[in-house]
Amino acid sequence: VNKLVIQLTAASADKVYNGNPLTQNSYTITSGAFAPGEGLASVTVEGTITFPGTADNKITAHTLKSNTSENNYTITYKDGLLTVYPAQIAITVKADDATRDYNGLPLTQNTFTVTPNVLVSGDYVEVTIPGTITNAGSVPNTISNIKVFRGTGANKTEVTSNYIITPANGTLTVNKVVIQLTAASA
Repeated sequence: VNKLVIQLTAASADKVYNGNPLTQNSYTITSGAFAPGEGLASVTVEGTITFPGTADNKITAHTLKSNTSENNYTITYKDGLLTVYPAQIAITVKADDATRDYNGLPLTQNTFTVTPNVLVSGDYVEVTIPGTITNAGSVPNTISNIKVFRGTGANKTEVTSNYIITPANGTLTVNKVVIQLTAASA
């Protein structure tokens, strides 16, 4: 008597990046069949992916019903595929404006505004704004670098690829100081 061959296939799944892990714990029997009344008690499927890309979804174990003998079956596993696609969220990152009267010190403004407010919950923007002006006049407050991250420390992951980013300059303005001279009276 030959063993019956059974193939278990882990399910595949996909989604657009939203900051949450993608998992899919289901499976199907893609070839073969158990004898009537016999079968699987449980199947363990493991796989996870959070950021854009692909990962295998693997069956790592199975148990049979108490009335099913492992000696009557050859059970094989086939992986599924988990796919996360980039989100492609459009945002504008604008360097903030700043104005003050001349005081001989450099004027900088390192803050910025992200619009619309559509970042995936838990994502945040880091921006480098090197703009500076000391003397009276106006200059663009330019952005030299924009990146989007998720997590902190060892878990900090760049997720910029999920965003279509439009940078926008602010303006730095130093106003002339008005000095009024009054002639001394005699």
